[in-house]
Amino acid sequence: FVKISAHVLRRAKSCFSKEDWDEGLNNPVIIHYTSCRKPWNCLKGRHIDLWWEYANRSIFADEIRKKYFRYKR
Repeated sequence: FVKISAHVLRRAKSCFSKEDWDEGLNNPVIIHYTSCRKPWNCLKGRHIDLWWEYANRSIFADEIRKKYFRYKR
């Protein structure tokens, strides 16, 4: 989840209704992790559980888990 200035946030929110804004936050279509907290190196943050759900379905699941747990040791 990206930290942005209050000014930028107000401007972005003004382009959408409250319902549309909340819908986008709660049911994203594309998630781009732009902060230093990435699901593959941190278990805290928005939608990280969703990222791991899809990572575990991937043909690369074993490799992803090995790299994550090696990184955390």
